Amino acid sequence: MFLLIKLFFLKEKFGYNDGTPIELEKIDLTVQEIVEKFGGCRITSGIGIPAFNGYWVNGEALYRDAVKSLIVEAPQTNRNFEFLNRLKKTLEQRFEQAEIYMTILEIKRIVSSPQTVVTDSRPHPGGEQ
Repeated sequence: MFLLIKLFFLKEKFGYNDGTPIELEKIDLTVQEIVEKFGGCRITSGIGIPAFNGYWVNGEALYRDAVKSLIVEAPQTNRNFEFLNRLKKTLEQRFEQAEIYMTILEIKRIVSSPQTVVTDSRPHPGGEQ
């Protein structure tokens, strides 16, 4: 399973919707929780030009957000889904967001054999198998 977690809805800079900077301790805590559960993650830098720009409509207004994303690879298990549901609620409170956008995609991994593509089922250092 490939998890792409949109952590923050940002307005053109690294901060809350009102422009207040996000405390780095909150980001560090979030990364620590993910690494403890899944054994690692990747996070977009959010410095300079954002890795992603998000566009969304609320009523008649079109909004553009700079997006910071945290990416995790983990096995598909009920325990991992339950953890992510709890984490989503925690992050919405932690980062003062009405919603944290979280998606889960299945990935295929290219292995050493040049003709082989497999669904990723390798053991992961974290998360339940």
